[in-house]
Amino acid sequence: MKKSLALTLTTLAFTGLLSSASADYKKDGSYCAAIRGNGELMPAHWGSMARLVERYGVPAGMSGGSSASITMFLMESIALNPIVKNNTQRALLIKSIEGYFETLTQTSEGKALISLLKDKAAISQLVQKIAASQGQLDGATSAEVTAFQLKHMQDIQAVMQSSDLKEILNPEMLQYIQQTIGMSKVLQETKNPSLKKQVDYRYGQIEQAFKNFGKFSTTTDNTLFFRPGIISFEKVAKLFGRMANFYASYDLGKDNQVKASVDAMMTQFLSACSADSKGKSWQEIVARAPVCRQMLGKSILDYRNETKKLELAGTQLKRRVEENIGKHISTFPTTSVIIKKGVTRYQKAHAAYQTTTDKNFGENFKIHPTQYRFGYWGNTKELKQIKSNLKNKSGFTDARGIKVNLSKDKKSSKFLSLGSASWLTALSTSPAEPGLARILPIKNRTDILSAGGWDDLHPTMVLRAAGCKNIIYVTRRGGDSMFGQGVVRKLTRIGGFDWQEWEGLTAEQKREKNARGDKDDVGKKASSWSKLYNLANPESSFSKSLTLADAVWCTNWDQQNVKTGIPAVVADGYNAPLYNGSNNQFFKSANGLTKADYESQLLKASDIPAGSLEFAGCVPN
Repeated sequence: MKKSLALTLTTLAFTGLLSSASADYKKDGSYCAAIRGNGELMPAHWGSMARLVERYGVPAGMSGGSSASITMFLMESIALNPIVKNNTQRALLIKSIEGYFETLTQTSEGKALISLLKDKAAISQLVQKIAASQGQLDGATSAEVTAFQLKHMQDIQAVMQSSDLKEILNPEMLQYIQQTIGMSKVLQETKNPSLKKQVDYRYGQIEQAFKNFGKFSTTTDNTLFFRPGIISFEKVAKLFGRMANFYASYDLGKDNQVKASVDAMMTQFLSACSADSKGKSWQEIVARAPVCRQMLGKSILDYRNETKKLELAGTQLKRRVEENIGKHISTFPTTSVIIKKGVTRYQKAHAAYQTTTDKNFGENFKIHPTQYRFGYWGNTKELKQIKSNLKNKSGFTDARGIKVNLSKDKKSSKFLSLGSASWLTALSTSPAEPGLARILPIKNRTDILSAGGWDDLHPTMVLRAAGCKNIIYVTRRGGDSMFGQGVVRKLTRIGGFDWQEWEGLTAEQKREKNARGDKDDVGKKASSWSKLYNLANPESSFSKSLTLADAVWCTNWDQQNVKTGIPAVVADGYNAPLYNGSNNQFFKSANGLTKADYESQLLKASDIPAGSLEFAGCVPN
């Protein structure tokens, strides 16, 4: 009991310290991290942040969208853990995220899901055949379905018995499928030709949803903004919330013996496995000491099973995901936002989508560029300061004592404060990008819509305007996201980006063209595209964002493939070079960082050949 009380008091004290230190990012001995979202390549964040925490500690401020919102949420959770004693142990917990997912793959539902995913080509073909037949299976297709069911009988049962996996399916998509099946039954009786067109269209949409899931085609997918996604991002957010509870070591009720056992094992894990862990990946750590994987795995499963048991019994538990953003660490997750007449326009189009039979529906859907914004959640007072600094026509003096004027910057002009909200709200919307979800409402807001967190993939301006003194930008080599540029082009009437110029180019040629930018689209007559994304334009938001970073953690994650192995993606982030173009003293020597360690992963301007685009997107052109 005394141990439990002491731990509780320690937790409260530590939480209080974090809350009272919300403005620490303005001080010399702290830093902020601007994190580029990267979708399924999020494991590269784990490697990057583990290395940064080993060197510099936990960031005092963070901003990012899409997958970066999840990364920031987990980072804050690890910072809250009262068992952790130092930055090496915090870095170990970040590395152990890889082990967390390894552990889940060993559960019955995890094994079943992996087995099914190995047969995903067969699943995709069956879905397409079922959709094409409108549920009226011929003998051959029916036999294929039966054979698949027999082959994966145990897998299907395990998945259906898992509340987590069952609930992860988007209720809106399930309703769309059920409605379509119902319409198909009516069609069999009435033979109504108008209804047949609608049924044909809807089955085609269902087929497209599974066929194009996560492929992010902004050029050929006309219903990208309207078609319901397969996954419920609110459920995904809650699953990450449960994971965050574990990493924050949140209580499971008074005197819970399972929690006490988990605390004891995690204390042992942190003590034993952090020794000599600095500079080593999760795979290297567990190869040297397999017991580390075992201790972590048992702790994860015991905590997870006890949580699920208590939730099933109706026990009210503290939930990280329901806490407000910025409560513990100044954090600014972002999402693209549709406002004003754009909301009404979308709502009318979405209503029409429910009954359309037009194969070209959505092709010409646009909103005016003034009707979309870059929205940020966070502490209301801090957001107010950010807005004031970004909009100030006279500029502002930043924490370094340097005069900065962003009042004419294109991205800054689109800043919109979303105010205070829970992590559940942000994680249900920011990662839900077109291709994974349609344009979505934001919880408790009727005046705006979210199109996902692809908007600000270099959020250094927001952090500089917030008052951060030392900023590191965690990113990858290359021009800005082709997906993000494509979404803006498809959603608005933005000028300056011609898709026809890209037709017929190889993947390597596209990368080079994107990294090079357009040197002719600059100056006072620069297009809106150039003002946002053009690396050849020194006044573009992307170029300015690079110059406002004190240092850049320059990964190469776009050249990695998460499908062939997570460890390689993590390693790319962990072993990335640091570009310290400003010669920032904090990133050279903070927290006792030795000169040898600093220079071991240092990218110098002199290392880059003149005219080379290898490090474009990390180093200003």
